[in-house]
Amino acid sequence: VIPDQLDAHLKQVLRKALAKNPVDRYQSAGELAAGLRTGNKGGRINRSKLPWMVAGAMVILIAVVFLFYIFLPSSNNVEDKEQVKTIAVLPFVNMSSDPEQEYFSDGLTEELLNYLAKNPGLRVTSRSSAFTFKGTKEDIKTIGKKLNVNHILEGSVRKSGDAVRVTVQLIDVQTDAHLWSDTYDGTLKNIFSVQDSISGEVAQALKITLGGVGSDRHQKETHPEAYNSYLLGKYFFNFFDKENIEKAIRYYQKALSIDPGYSPARLGLANCYMYQADRSYIPVDEGYRKARMEVERVLESGENLSMAYSRMATIKHSYDWDFEEAKELYEKAFALDPNNVGIMRGSASLSATLGEFSKSISLMEKTNTIDPIRTSSYYNLGFYYYCAGRFNESESLFRKTLELNSAFPVVHAFLSRIYLLKDKSDSALAELTMEKDLSWQITGFAIVHHKLKNMKQSDEYLNKLISEYSEGSAFQIAEVYSYRNEIDKAFEWLEQAYKKRDGGLTNMKGDHLLRNIENDPRYVAFIKKMKLPL
Repeated sequence: VIPDQLDAHLKQVLRKALAKNPVDRYQSAGELAAGLRTGNKGGRINRSKLPWMVAGAMVILIAVVFLFYIFLPSSNNVEDKEQVKTIAVLPFVNMSSDPEQEYFSDGLTEELLNYLAKNPGLRVTSRSSAFTFKGTKEDIKTIGKKLNVNHILEGSVRKSGDAVRVTVQLIDVQTDAHLWSDTYDGTLKNIFSVQDSISGEVAQALKITLGGVGSDRHQKETHPEAYNSYLLGKYFFNFFDKENIEKAIRYYQKALSIDPGYSPARLGLANCYMYQADRSYIPVDEGYRKARMEVERVLESGENLSMAYSRMATIKHSYDWDFEEAKELYEKAFALDPNNVGIMRGSASLSATLGEFSKSISLMEKTNTIDPIRTSSYYNLGFYYYCAGRFNESESLFRKTLELNSAFPVVHAFLSRIYLLKDKSDSALAELTMEKDLSWQITGFAIVHHKLKNMKQSDEYLNKLISEYSEGSAFQIAEVYSYRNEIDKAFEWLEQAYKKRDGGLTNMKGDHLLRNIENDPRYVAFIKKMKLPL
């Protein structure tokens, strides 16, 4: 029980220190100390409250003990670290005579990886990091070190018609010893049984139990051709470009024409529609309407509920702006699949929208242990540090992003913003010359030239942004007007962004370019309209 007489700020700090959910608590002693400092405004201490302030400090000290020795997340607990096994599933090699059968070996690998990842006693490296080593000649120890795992599962797939032969082997990274290997013969019709057998053998070799992990897995057998089309859809989706997304849609639709109840294909279709909407390949309203229909049908079926909850949470967050419902859906998804990095990323994004940056950072740092060389993970973590005003950490993570992919879009634009906020205008301008995304580059030039008092250039870039990119960049235009202290224009474009369902609005809480409008009464009214916390 927290005493009523405690200083209001101390109460707030104590509640956060003892929060029920670990990600809602202070994540380090430094964070807690910063929380305590924010309450000291440099004024005199009210002596009548002094005993209660001392008592409050003592209670918080006790809370810290609990926080760092009892309630810390399991990732910081040595005993738990020893109990959780770590494994990466490398892309299975296509041994079929037809090289175009590679989609099947990739798909089988990903299906197996996702199934193993549902086990709480096993930390499985995600697809994006594991598939980085597809076709490479690096040795097992090097791969294990880069992926931060102690075990590697690798294998090969030979497919001929409906017949499938899968050969797998489990390797100890430290000793390079083969712990177990086997060959499985099956057909497309019983491919899930083959996956179950492999998962069971891996669990036995690692001395873990897979009990209960299948409760949220699609156990329903499907027509071989439907499953084949589903794997082709996944294969083309992972290229992430307009043409291949359209191919993925056709294959998912083909799978559903054969088996309308096959929920993985329906979720894949929903992903495609949302991706098309987010990249302006199709109207936003159309994309999210189609995606919602597919996800609702999966929810009605009662299958693949963790991913269905997660996809619906994305729709509620990104399109409906119903943040409370999105939060509840992510909690349901987590309860079924606590190690899913996609669910973690979605929840981290929602937390950032709500201004809960410590939670966003904590979740993204956890995903980086599971997905250690995914470029976008470092970008997202850098973005959350940026929103939190921790610019040095943000800059470091953006540099790491560029190390992994020098062409990654938007990173140079955010580095430019960091330098701008640090009053390093020349460095901010230099970063923008390397930005690959033209709309973000133009936005940046309009802002930096205003800072340099080059008003003619700033006007030229702003006019170019409006004339060429207003359909998808209404929020960025509002940012420019806000930074230039043209308040009325900023609010005009915020309203345009609202009408267009511009996704940038979900990042308002951490937007340093909107500082000039935050004291305007219209800002509070707009935040309320967005259903965001004040």
